[in-house]
Amino acid sequence: MVYRAVDVDDYTKIQRQIIKEPLTRSFAVVGGPGTGKTIIALERLQQVISSGTPGYYIAYNRNLVQLANYIMNEKMHTKNEIYARTMNSWFAKIYYDITGEYMPYGFNEIDWDDYNEKIDNALDTGRLSKTPILIADEIQDFPAEVLKLINKLGETINIFVDDNQKIDIENVYDIFDVQGRALSIFSLEENFYDLTENFRNTREIERVAKIFMHEGDVIYNDITCARISAWRGGDKPALIHAESFTETCHRIGLYSEQNPARAIGVILMTTNSKVFRQYQEEFAKRKCDFQYTFGYDRDSQFDYGKSGIYMMTYKTCKGLEFDDVFILEADSYEKSFIDAGTRRQYYVACTRARENLSFIYRDPESSVIRQLLAPENIRLFRKISWEPQEILVKYMKVFRE
Repeated sequence: MVYRAVDVDDYTKIQRQIIKEPLTRSFAVVGGPGTGKTIIALERLQQVISSGTPGYYIAYNRNLVQLANYIMNEKMHTKNEIYARTMNSWFAKIYYDITGEYMPYGFNEIDWDDYNEKIDNALDTGRLSKTPILIADEIQDFPAEVLKLINKLGETINIFVDDNQKIDIENVYDIFDVQGRALSIFSLEENFYDLTENFRNTREIERVAKIFMHEGDVIYNDITCARISAWRGGDKPALIHAESFTETCHRIGLYSEQNPARAIGVILMTTNSKVFRQYQEEFAKRKCDFQYTFGYDRDSQFDYGKSGIYMMTYKTCKGLEFDDVFILEADSYEKSFIDAGTRRQYYVACTRARENLSFIYRDPESSVIRQLLAPENIRLFRKISWEPQEILVKYMKVFRE
């Protein structure tokens, strides 16, 4: 399954300190992938539920919210209770309650001055009351105005942020503003915990992920590059040249059949619906357990209690983790210059992997693959070619040369 329970005894000293904080204290937690931010956020949510205190867990990513609800229902021995909400659904309900209208499609279309005035009036008249505790995860993705609203509507605020996982940025300098802006909005500049140990990835996976934190001689966040450290060793990630998407699905499907207990993340580096549906239909032909989510398709929802293949795009993988990750359409980026936002998309996708990471590509001349094949980076990989109809053995050539 995707989620693995962590015993309280396995927490680090600083993690134990965080979860022992009183429910009336606001704080922030910052840290890179695999440092335990979401685990702590959900532990905090369980404390809130157990205490009977009204509160919500809010995240941007629908898959992460579904995982949070799954975990809480398992821990609290309930069924189909809603303990977590996406940022959009949380905001949309408040917007409707205050204005009597459905929220606009985009946040930029909202008259924030008028809306905030209505919020203030509703709080003053008692038509709207503050929530005792709001837990906001992955807030680097939240618009600043929504963060201000959370600050206004929560009596106690716990926020979790990693500026390096913000994927909708236009240039490198946007990254430096994210964490500072969030801490400033909540007045938590001097009241935050900094997690540094990476418990999810292997050292080999982390080294590859850090390729996407560089642009020539520029390092986006040199502190993060230097400090976050994985402590487990493992195999080098694989660069796999595949002749076709059919062969790719065949190989991954067979690997899943041979390793039925493993959770396998299949992450597409494109949001093209036609391409996604091609993979979806091809995987569905296989004998392996297969699930997918795509866009706003409400019929697609993960059952996190299962192992097998979980397919999604890079946009909805944040906060999740898998035993094995296959990055498909790794060569889909066509521009010659890899911009900051695209680098962050690959960084987030890479860091979902616990043990094995593989990039699948067809075009070695694409900008991303050229960078991975560059002399300074190729030593971090194993190069593999998937020839059509080649017979696999257990663990395939993906993980054993």
